[in-house]
Order: sequence, then C-alpha cells, then structure tokens
Amino acid sequence: MERNWNKWFPDDDSSVEIRPAEAVLQNAQHFLKDQLPKLGRKVQSEFNAIICYNKSSDESRKEREENLIKYINSLSLEQLSSYVDYTTNNMRDAGEELNQKRSSGFRKRANQLQDFAVTFNRFLQAYSGIVSIVQNADSQYGNVAFAALSLLFSTVKAKAEAEASIHACILHISDRIPDYKVYERIYPDRDLGLMLSETYRVIILFAREVTIYFQAHGVVRYMRQFTRVAEFQLREKEIRENSNRISTRCSVLLAEKIDYLTKENKMLYDRQDEAVIREIAKALNLQDYRTERMRRELRENQHILNHEFGSDRRRQKMNAQHFLATTHGQYWERPGRILLLLFGRNEISSSTTHSWLSPVATELAERHLQSNNSAAYDRGDKYSTLEVTLSRLILQLLERNPTIIRRPEDYREIESQISQYGDHSERVAGLRMALLRIINRCSGRVYIILNRPELCEAQPEESCTEYITTMLSLVKEATTELKIMIVVKSEFWDFEKNRRGIDGVELEIFREVRLDQGLS
Repeated sequence: MERNWNKWFPDDDSSVEIRPAEAVLQNAQHFLKDQLPKLGRKVQSEFNAIICYNKSSDESRKEREENLIKYINSLSLEQLSSYVDYTTNNMRDAGEELNQKRSSGFRKRANQLQDFAVTFNRFLQAYSGIVSIVQNADSQYGNVAFAALSLLFSTVKAKAEAEASIHACILHISDRIPDYKVYERIYPDRDLGLMLSETYRVIILFAREVTIYFQAHGVVRYMRQFTRVAEFQLREKEIRENSNRISTRCSVLLAEKIDYLTKENKMLYDRQDEAVIREIAKALNLQDYRTERMRRELRENQHILNHEFGSDRRRQKMNAQHFLATTHGQYWERPGRILLLLFGRNEISSSTTHSWLSPVATELAERHLQSNNSAAYDRGDKYSTLEVTLSRLILQLLERNPTIIRRPEDYREIESQISQYGDHSERVAGLRMALLRIINRCSGRVYIILNRPELCEAQPEESCTEYITTMLSLVKEATTELKIMIVVKSEFWDFEKNRRGIDGVELEIFREVRLDQGLS
C-alpha cells in the first residue's frame, strides 16, 4: 500500500506537519518565567507537590534550586498523570469520611474538588494520546505539555469557587478527543499529524489562558463575564472544530486501513490455502493434475463436438440450450437434489465415437465453472477409474471453496478420509465420505457433471454401474442442494440392461432420460 503507515512526521522536528505546535514550544520558557512569580501561595504549594511527586526530596530540591525552569522542562506528562491519579484517590477517600461525619460545608467543597480532579483525569487520559503522537517529532512537546497542564491543574484546584464553565470546557474537550493511544498504532498519517499538531497547540494555549484567567482576582473575573467571553472559552470552540475535522479524517483512514488489512488478510489466506491444497493433491496422488488443463481440454472438447455435430445437417442436434428447453431440462433446473442420467444412441449410420449428448454436459459444465459456482467436471477415458474421478472432484471443489478446510478439524477429517489404505472398496468409501463432507460444507447449489464414465476399459459395465451407484449415494446423503448429471453413450454401456445392478434407481432423486439421435 502506498500510504506510509510507519511515521507521523517523516522529517521529525523539521516536518511541515509539526509547525503549528512549534509556536507554543518557542514561547514556553517565556510563559513559565512570567507566570511562576505570580503564583499564589496555594497554587505554588500544589505546583510544588506535582513536580516533587515520587521524587527524592534532596535530589529534587537541589535541581529546583539550581534551575527551576530547566527542572520543570525535564518532567514528562506521566508525572502529572500519576499525581492526579493519586490526588483523585485521596479525595475519594476523604469524601467518604466527610459523608460519614455529615460535615456539609466541607463536603460541598470536597465534592467540587473531587469532581474537578476526576474530570481533569479524564482530560489527561484523552490528551496524553495526542502528546505521545506529537512527541514523535520532538520529546520537548511532552515537557511543555507537563508544565502548562500542571499550572492549569494547580491554579484551578486552588480556587474553590472555580466556575462551572471551566469544568464544562474540560469535560467537553475530553469527550471529543478519542483514544489516540490506539490511533497511534493504527493511523500514522501526515495529514492527521498536522491536525493533531494544531490541536496540541490550541490545548496548550487553552491551558495557559485558563491559568492566566484564574490568576486574576475573583471580582475581576466576575466583571469580565459581563463584558466579553473568556479567551479559554473561545479556545474550547476552536478545539471542538478541530476535533470534528480529526474525526472525519479518522473515518477515512479507518476505511483505508480496513481495506488494506482485508487485502493483506486475503493474500495471507490465499497463500495458506494454496499450501493446504497442494498437500491435499499430494495425498490424492494428483500432484500432476491441473484444473487449468482440465478447463482447456474441456473447451477443446467443446470445439470438437461442435465440429462433429454442429455442422451435421442430416442428423438431430442436442446442446445445453435445447436440453434445458425440454421437460427434462426444466426438471434439472428446478430446486432440489437430483441425479440425472442422460443416455442414448447416436443415429445408426453415425461412425463417431463421441456421444451426441456430450455437448449438453460440456456446455453446462463450462457455464457453471465460469460462473464460479461450486461445480466440478470430469470426462472419462480408458485410464479412468472411480478412485481417480472422486479424487479429481474433491480437488476441484476444494480449489473453488478453500475455506472448507480452513478449520483444523475439517482438514484433519478430510485428510484422514482421503489417505485411507486398503482394498478398492475401502479407498472408494474413504474418498466418497470426503467428497460428501466437502459437498455438505459448500454454500448454495453444488454441480457435478460426469461425461462418458463408460469409457473406462477395465470391466466397463461394473465400473459404470459403480460410478452411478456412488454418485446416487452422494445425492441421497447430501444435506445441501446437490445436482449430478451423468452422460453415457448407450452403444458402450446400456443402462436398461444394467439397471438392476444399481441401488436406488427407484428413488425420486434419480431421473433417467433416454434420448436417441434421429435424422433431422
């Protein structure tokens, strides 16, 4: 796939996609130098608790005294997340004690702080995904986020009367930012990287503006509500618009990723299917058999039959179109399982070894094979045996439906059946059971067309009888809609003389059709 799924920012901190975030990175030092001296006592205490959390007291004090801003810029956003988790849990425990003591005044204040801490914790979890992505360009973006958001948390938490608007803003932002920790693994995309860089910038500015807003005296903030909208409220609107664009982009990327994974998954399955089919072919002793060659020979045979019978103006013609227009053909087409035995003699003066009914078999077979139906075809010759025919039908159906043996239990069962050793009847029984299992696992109709099985020269009458009996047993036991057509030339094997040797000819699923060729 051409899209680069590996990197968000191909040129690291020089990438065009990271430029929106560079502005807040460049003036981060100025913001800290300007705001740290202005922190009130409570805010300063909370901020110190954050930067010292889980740090050695002597070590952190020495580093802070040497260069406070440098020390702050060395801390990651995980430091703040851990502290907020700790604070939220402590507040929750303290709230339970206040509820037991029924101290309404303290309980109200504690509930306000606890609600804010929980909301801020959700916000951090959402925003940390964006920060982790932007850090792909430069790790400093995580340090800047820590400083800005730590000041935000310290300032708002210290103000017991924090307005509901800031609580609502943070809550809305949290809800609109999806889990980018997941997206980081799925969506490394330059266009999305640009949008996330812009969102990073706006949220840092939002945090700074909230901090500055709450540094002002309460009366000043109260009067501002009547003169203009707070800057951080405008930022929240900007974040909402960015989130909508990001959501749209993610939907597009999700569709592309699903398409990519679907294709990759199909390629993987195809390779596995090919390997399994080769193993099956080896077990069937069909290493040299190719369905492509069978299809080519089928078309060549169609051409020969058309030349043999199509140009003959003296004798009757029969093909798939003519046959399907008959009552017998309509019976074949209707829903339900069936074995249709189509047999008859050529016109008496005809000298060809081909059957005038074979065009029905070859044309129907080609039609179903082209339509990607669950279909299999085999043409008899002097080397044919029932074992070979069953093996070829198994391989053809598996090649067209490889999902049948993707489940290990299906593969093991079919492989054990086709690998049976023993005499002729035992091997045929195993192959028949394997073919039946495959047929029953196919979806929709299954077509099997056998053209001239009587051509087997080894005990032809017994062999053709066995062909028909075996195929009829498949139709009888199939749980899916199985249709089998067998075309026989009566000059080589006469069904009417041999019908007593076939089990099941009286069943409704068996239909015999005799069509002898006449003069036109």
